[in-house]
Amino acid sequence: MKKCWNFIINHVIDIIFIILIFYYLFACSYYMHFDPSYKCIAVIPIILIIYFVLFNYLLKIQNKNEKKLKLIIVLFSLGIYIIWELFNNTPQLSDYKVLWDAAGDFANGTFSKMTFIKNNYFYVWNHQIGYVVLLGSIVKVIGHHLLLVKIVEFLMLAFSNLFVYNIAKKIVSPKVGLMSTIIYTTLLFNIGGAGILNNQHMAVFFMLWGINILLNKKSVLRCIVCSVFFAIAFIARPTAIIFFIALVAYLIWKFLIDINLKNFKKISIGLLLVVLPFIITLKTYDYILINTKMVPDSALKTHCSYFKFILGVQWQNMHGESPWDDLDYYNFDYEKYNIAAKNYVTSKYKNHFTTEVLPFWYEKMIRFSGYPDSQIDFAGINEKSIVGNMIKYYGYAEYLLCLMAILGSLIILKTKKYDKLTFFKILFIGFFFAHILVEVQPRYRFEQYTAIAILASPLLVWLNDKFKDRIVKNFKNIYNSLINYKL
Repeated sequence: MKKCWNFIINHVIDIIFIILIFYYLFACSYYMHFDPSYKCIAVIPIILIIYFVLFNYLLKIQNKNEKKLKLIIVLFSLGIYIIWELFNNTPQLSDYKVLWDAAGDFANGTFSKMTFIKNNYFYVWNHQIGYVVLLGSIVKVIGHHLLLVKIVEFLMLAFSNLFVYNIAKKIVSPKVGLMSTIIYTTLLFNIGGAGILNNQHMAVFFMLWGINILLNKKSVLRCIVCSVFFAIAFIARPTAIIFFIALVAYLIWKFLIDINLKNFKKISIGLLLVVLPFIITLKTYDYILINTKMVPDSALKTHCSYFKFILGVQWQNMHGESPWDDLDYYNFDYEKYNIAAKNYVTSKYKNHFTTEVLPFWYEKMIRFSGYPDSQIDFAGINEKSIVGNMIKYYGYAEYLLCLMAILGSLIILKTKKYDKLTFFKILFIGFFFAHILVEVQPRYRFEQYTAIAILASPLLVWLNDKFKDRIVKNFKNIYNSLINYKL
C-alpha cells in the first residue's frame, strides 16, 4: 500500500503533465490542419540554429563573468523591446486604452468618481481597479507619458527575463538557466505584445521576482516578501492566484512525498509564511481603497460575477455578444443579473452538459492550447503584413518547438534532483484546468510561457552539447575543403 501511495504521489503530476503536453501538440496539429501555419515547421531548424548560436556565445561570457551576462540579458532584452516600439509605435487598444486613460485619472485624483457609477467600466469590472492603482502610481511619479511608462514596462519584461535565468539556474543548472532566458526573451509573441501596457506583464514580473527571492536563500523574511509580491501580482491580475495556488500545492506535494513529523512542521511553517502575508496584504489593500472612498465596496471581486463562467460554456453572453448587453437587459441591477447568470450556467451544466458544454470545451481548449497567441491582435499589427506573418508563424514555430522539446526534457529530468521543477508543472496544469471553466483566449497562455521556456531548455542544452563539436568540425572540414580546392 505504501509503495502504491509513493508511486502515485511521485508520478501523478508527471503523468498529468505529459498528457497535457500531448494534448497541446494535438491542438497544434488540429490548428495547422486548417491553417497554412504548418509552413512554420520548416523554420524550426533556423530557430534552433539561432538558439544555439546565442547560447554558445553567451556561454563563454557566463563562464568568465556572470555579472556581465546578467547585464547583457537585461540590456539585450531592453534593446529588443525599444527597437520594436520604435518600429511599431504600439497603440493602446480596446480595454488597454481604457486602463491607460484611467491610470491618468488616478494620477489626477479623479478616478474614484468612475468606480461608483453602476454602468461604468470600473464598477462592472472592479477587479481591474488594482492594475489601475499600480499603473497610476507609476504615472504619478513619471507623468502620463505613454513612451516613458512603456519603458518602465520594458524594464519589467527585461528583468522578468533575468529572473527566468536565475530561477532555472537555481533549480536545474546554469546552462539550463541560459537557454531558458534565450527562449523566453526571443519568443516573438512576447516581443510583439511588449508595447501593450498589460497587467499580465506586471503580474508575471512580481511573481517571478517573488520566486527569485525565495530561491536565493530561504529565510522567514524572504518567504514573507515572496508572498507579498504574489499578492501584488494578484492585485494587478486576479488570475495570478493560480501562481499562488501552485506554490501552496507544491508545498503540500513536498509533504506528501515524505510524510513525517519533521517534514510536517517544516511544510506547515512554510505554508503559514506564504498564506498569511498574502491574505494580510490583500486585506490591507482592500481596506485602504474602501476607506479612502476609492471604491464603493471590495476591490478584490467583480460585481459582474458570472460573465466569465457564461463564456466558459458558450461564445456569447445570455442576451448578446457582450456582458454589457446582459447588464443593460437587467437595467444594471447586479443582484438580478448575478442570480440570472448563476441559474443560466447551472442549467447549462445540468441539462446540456454532454450535448453543448463538452463539445464547446473541446473547441475552446483547442483554441487556447493550439492557436497562435493573440497578443498581436491588440498591438496594432496587420496580421497579413510581412511582420504580422513573421510574428504569427515564426512565433508559432517557437511555441511548437518548445512543446516538443519538453517531452525530451522530461526524460533528462527524471531524477529527484530536480523536484523543484514540479512547481512549474503544477503551474502549467493549473492554468489549463482553470481555463476549462471560464472564458479563454490564446493570449491567456502568457503566464504559461515561463514554465514552457524552463521545461523545454534541458533537451535543447543536451542537443547543443551533443552535436556542437560535430557540427563545428564538419563546418571546418567544408571550409578547409573550399579554400584548398583548385579548379
